[in-house]
Amino acid sequence: MFGGKRESRSDRVHYWQGLMEEYSRSGLTVAVFCKERGVSVASFYQWRKKLLQQAEPSVATLLPVKLVSTSEQQPTGRSCIQILTPAGMSLAVSAATSEDDLVKLLRAITEASRSC
Repeated sequence: MFGGKRESRSDRVHYWQGLMEEYSRSGLTVAVFCKERGVSVASFYQWRKKLLQQAEPSVATLLPVKLVSTSEQQPTGRSCIQILTPAGMSLAVSAATSEDDLVKLLRAITEASRSC
């Protein structure tokens, strides 16, 4: 990762934060992203969990949202909405999902992440 030198914890944290940001912008699956970057999937998930726990706000916060249009279709031919967080989490739902159902899903995820 750093040319064989013994890196500090802050160097490792900075490295993995950068990877998580790259991943969130990549549009790739975790497996493909990790293979391309030469990191293990297990390490990816382990670091994502650590970084999420460190960054977990004590109160709900609003994050910026970027809308991206793409001409790519899913293998099934159906459109989908994909939400990528700065921490590298990804959620994909059918574009046919109702607004009410999407709100319920996001609330459930938010409540579940607070109870962990």
